[in-house]
Amino acid sequence: MNHLSSARHAAGEGDACALQTPLCLNLNESPYGVPPAARQAASEAIGLSSRYQFERVEALRQALAQRHGVPLEWVSLYPGSNRALHYATLAFSRADAPLVVAAPGYPVPEQAARLHGRAVCRVPLLADGGHDVQAMLAASEGGLIYIANPNNPTGTVTSHAALLALVEQAGALPHPPVVLIDEAYLEFSDEPSMIPAVSARPGLVVTRTFSKIHGLAGLRLGYAIAQPAVLDRMHTQPAHDVPVPAVAAALACLHDEAECARRKAANTAQREAFCAWLDRQGLRYSPSRSNCVLIDCQRPAAEVIATLAAGGIRVGRPWPGLEQRLRLNMTAFTPTPLPRTLGPLVSDQATLSAEERARYSRHILLPEFGLTGQQRLKNARVLVIGAGGLGSPTLLYLAAAGVGTLGIVDFDRVDASNLQRQVIHRMDTLGELKTESAKRTIAALNPHVQVNLHDLRLDNDNAVALFQGYDLIIDGADNFATRYLVNDACVLAGKPYVWGSIYRFEGQASVFWENAPGGGLNYRDLYPEPPPPELAPSCSEGGVLGVLCAAVASVMGTEAIKLLTGIGESLLGTLMVYDALRMRYRYLPLQRDPQRQPITALQDYPQLCGLGQPAAPATPVPVITPQELHALLGSGQPPRLIDVREPNEWDIVRIEGADLLPKARALASLGQGPLADREQPYVICCKGGSRSREVVEAMLAAGYRNVRNLQGGVLAWARTEHPLECCGLIAAVPGEPGSLRLVPMHNAAQAEDFFSFEPLQQLRVWREMNGRGEVPLVLYHSHTASRPYPSDTDVEYAAAFPEVFHLIVSTDPRFDLSMRCFRIEDGRILEQPLAFD
Repeated sequence: MNHLSSARHAAGEGDACALQTPLCLNLNESPYGVPPAARQAASEAIGLSSRYQFERVEALRQALAQRHGVPLEWVSLYPGSNRALHYATLAFSRADAPLVVAAPGYPVPEQAARLHGRAVCRVPLLADGGHDVQAMLAASEGGLIYIANPNNPTGTVTSHAALLALVEQAGALPHPPVVLIDEAYLEFSDEPSMIPAVSARPGLVVTRTFSKIHGLAGLRLGYAIAQPAVLDRMHTQPAHDVPVPAVAAALACLHDEAECARRKAANTAQREAFCAWLDRQGLRYSPSRSNCVLIDCQRPAAEVIATLAAGGIRVGRPWPGLEQRLRLNMTAFTPTPLPRTLGPLVSDQATLSAEERARYSRHILLPEFGLTGQQRLKNARVLVIGAGGLGSPTLLYLAAAGVGTLGIVDFDRVDASNLQRQVIHRMDTLGELKTESAKRTIAALNPHVQVNLHDLRLDNDNAVALFQGYDLIIDGADNFATRYLVNDACVLAGKPYVWGSIYRFEGQASVFWENAPGGGLNYRDLYPEPPPPELAPSCSEGGVLGVLCAAVASVMGTEAIKLLTGIGESLLGTLMVYDALRMRYRYLPLQRDPQRQPITALQDYPQLCGLGQPAAPATPVPVITPQELHALLGSGQPPRLIDVREPNEWDIVRIEGADLLPKARALASLGQGPLADREQPYVICCKGGSRSREVVEAMLAAGYRNVRNLQGGVLAWARTEHPLECCGLIAAVPGEPGSLRLVPMHNAAQAEDFFSFEPLQQLRVWREMNGRGEVPLVLYHSHTASRPYPSDTDVEYAAAFPEVFHLIVSTDPRFDLSMRCFRIEDGRILEQPLAFD
């Protein structure tokens, strides 16, 4: 919550309101500076400061009396209005007649009272920020009621009618209290002054200052207006106690009413714009009518102050008794949604060993980071959702950086296709749970990191409770349903999270934190609704440049470290977009959606993202099973087989004899090319059956008489076309010679894709499974029709693992299978009979 750059440059060049460096936000300095006429008058008065100039002091009193319509003897000058408050407190409060103040309120009178043993009664402000005048009156007991109007630090006002009623009722009490109205900030508002009421209310004192709208805080000049009987008890100052340059500058300000009006108008416009921006950000603040706003930081304000100070912005100190709030003055700048500077998420209460200090020495050498930053990392608990393309490099860098505890959520196993981008996994971890694979790599990289494994599918039942055990969440999910779940669970758990997304050659990253100090936003401010499923392909469908994952994940890791340690500016409120093909980074400001409904509960995310069970179409789409298709392809009248996937998918695996016609081209080619004959029988296929179903529907609507959708697509064909039962396994051959995918059948009800064929790596996997007694041990080899059986490599493997039965699978381009199983015994090749269904 700072806006460093905009704060410095919004004021116009040469403007009298131009800001100075460093920027001061709540030290009572006026952003408008000393008016030119006042500056000149004070400069001239310095040359005459060798004497007291009593006549100039009297001239100022006369000017004030004339302006406010009161007798001269009702005006008393002080070296700052605080002096008047101090004297009034001593004069009118006692141990049995308290000083009654608002809470929160300006602390100077209360400090003076407590210093001198006076009683103090604090009365909370009303919900609208006004003073509870009736409660203050009831507590007065003949002492002093102090009211700042507008109130300091909230900037809120109490109505003129309420103040008049207070003074009138106070005068009617048996022991009437003195009422002091501090109007230091009144000139920023449209509220009428209480000075005209002084003539009819003997117990009323009104104080003013030249520090605020006039910009003379450093010259220390204020005044009080009251009837003489009251002023006499307030230690009226001798004329020589008021600085001569201050008097001269004040006289110039009184004569320059146009400048005062200009400053009031500028402040009003700035306050309205600033509060409107705070509303858009969802920040809580006081309904100010002054030149300041009290903002709820939702964390210790001292941390925010220290962070802002590092960026050249001074915001004084936390308000006494309000350790989580900051009072910010209007500073003649327009707030813009720039990256936020936030305090650290975790404490630095951790001890580094000598080994750790040496390990992280390059971090500790950084002035902005240092030992404290490294201790914060060690103390941090970070949960990473997904050990995939984004989670893998993020985990590696956070582990290397020294994050003390890393949690990993994933339920998938390592597949050979993962290794192109998921750099935390290796060839020797194929088939392992990704969480286990990641833990082994992290342990080898940094044994000081504790790794918590969550081998589960994140869902509504576990997300919020799981998140509450960590300081920060990293969202590396690859689907919208999980992303919305992560977002909503983080909101409910009150946790910040770093988000990233990749697709083909583009990546995005940001930070979301609904309850960020000073206000925040969440993923729904960026994407209020998920896109239709057909517009949100996964990496397995659309592809992704492997190194892109590292580029985006490094940003995510950097954001995580900044949030944990409190250094730098985060991406909260900013979307980073990376275009790898053009090597361009763009930064788009994000704002809180004022129409967005608050998140109060989790919901059905698959249904939200259109991933639930699809409704049955009005006209059922004819389908054909892989087994039925196989029979037709071997008949004398095979159908025309059209594959509507993309060319890159076609290159990986295909059904021999099919024609490639991507979906978009197919829909635009009805009645043309391969789809010219509406009477011919067609079978349409894609990866899983969804895209092909759209084409079948379009063809049926266009008058095609015999068209069917391959049920389950190419994947179903590969998994079920040639089942082989051998040693408790079902082996299924995909459409590319030289590869094999397996479905373990030791738990047929939960059968799943197990791994891509890779003999050297799978030996260890099968041996471990055999050791657990789950399935017999079998090593699968893959051959093309031209490769001899068994090959020299096969024999070498068999000799190295004599307990293993070796299944040799050979395929020709038409999926005709030749399968033989053998083992080595006493140097001889012994074949094992195979049992088919």
